[in-house]
Amino acid sequence: MSSINGYGAPCSNELVGQTTSLNTSLTQETRLKKIYTNIFPFADAESRIGSDYKGRIYTFVFDIDDVLCGTSVDDEKQIKFFLQKGFVLTAIKTHYIFPGVIELIQSLFIQQDVRVCFFSSGAQSRNEIFVRKLLKCALGKEYYLKIKDTVQILSGRKKDGSTDLKKSKNEGSRIQKDVYGLDGSIKKKCLTKFINDQEDLKNWVFIDDDYTYVAPNQESNYLFAPEQHISDYSNMEENSEYCEYDQDGRMKIPFELWDSNTEFMKHCVVQGKSIGLILNEEECIVGYSHLQKEKYREWVIPLKSNEAIFAALMKHYGKKKFPQEDTEEIVVTKKVLKAAIYAHIEAHNGKTTAMELACNRVCYITGVIFKALESARAGGTLTDFLFPHHFYKVENSEDEEEKSEKFKPLFLADNAWHKKEIYYHYGLEILRKVNPNYEFITVENYKKSCDEELSSQEMEDIKEFHSNEDVGGCCMM
Repeated sequence: MSSINGYGAPCSNELVGQTTSLNTSLTQETRLKKIYTNIFPFADAESRIGSDYKGRIYTFVFDIDDVLCGTSVDDEKQIKFFLQKGFVLTAIKTHYIFPGVIELIQSLFIQQDVRVCFFSSGAQSRNEIFVRKLLKCALGKEYYLKIKDTVQILSGRKKDGSTDLKKSKNEGSRIQKDVYGLDGSIKKKCLTKFINDQEDLKNWVFIDDDYTYVAPNQESNYLFAPEQHISDYSNMEENSEYCEYDQDGRMKIPFELWDSNTEFMKHCVVQGKSIGLILNEEECIVGYSHLQKEKYREWVIPLKSNEAIFAALMKHYGKKKFPQEDTEEIVVTKKVLKAAIYAHIEAHNGKTTAMELACNRVCYITGVIFKALESARAGGTLTDFLFPHHFYKVENSEDEEEKSEKFKPLFLADNAWHKKEIYYHYGLEILRKVNPNYEFITVENYKKSCDEELSSQEMEDIKEFHSNEDVGGCCMM
């Protein structure tokens, strides 16, 4: 691979800016190297943790697979997308870094009081190469060499045949299930493997898509990272033929007919899956979500004095059909009707468009991390912020004698935070501080990246990436 180096990036020493075209010399590595000279405030590592810094430290422990990267694409055109919007590196096998991960790493390492570690159940040989190359890509080789000793990496399968996973005792697993509603494996990613005697866990965060790895008594340290798959991007493209989009590439929320405003219907509306319509003989209820608060709101359209719009609703969305002679001239078209309803909702600060949450998970993770940091720096702890975002208290049943508190996982519920947009938008703000050109992934910019024309050499490089994928899962988990 003459033009691609060991990090999956073309070799260059020129410090240049962001690019969106692979047909120029501005390629992966060159567009990232600018970070070292432009955004890192520390000319050396002396002011960072592990040296003279004496303040409180906030530590974030990342899983790797399905949180930071995927390991196989649906087709070769997706590799074009990752080369432009994410990153591609080789750590024994090819890894496709999700969009936003590079910017998230950069955002964390410019924080003086933040430490980053990694804990993957995969092989140590893969994990160490992956982390080294990821950090070099994000931070630049010179800065990486100054901070690399502060980055710990734990693995499920170590080179000597042992493991960093800790076997959970039966009692711990029972309590975890009874008190927190978590079913788990017997092998856990225990944070005590990292800490020394002078530290506690209140300002440690474990970020993973698989909650079964959460160790007993470390539930409050958990940040649920919604599992991300490369197929999410191709699914978005496939579904786009059934959707409408605004001028910014955001999906227009579709209308959906409901029998009543049940709690499930309200959850679907708040999550941006639909704008609810409930039709009866006297009125129509339009259920929508408040734009900022993401709470359920209703607009009631009475039949009286709204005959035209009501007739249009019944014709286009109702189960009852009006006689043709009654509606042929007076009923507005479906397009005009939708535009009118969208306009009313927007005028009342309602939500009419939705983002592709599954393709922007890194924005969510970033938003939660930095909101937790903001809260902890104001006098709390990271766990004070995280726990109520991940668990909710439940009442004991009448036949239970014990009065101890019990919880259930909020992150598995219909109203989980990762199903709302609020933290995605805050995460985008954070990522744009290091890369002003960063944007939400939409079907429009995904298709544009996949359709990019490449040189013959670049296509050869892509074929090599594709052929080097880990199909059997020998080094990743």
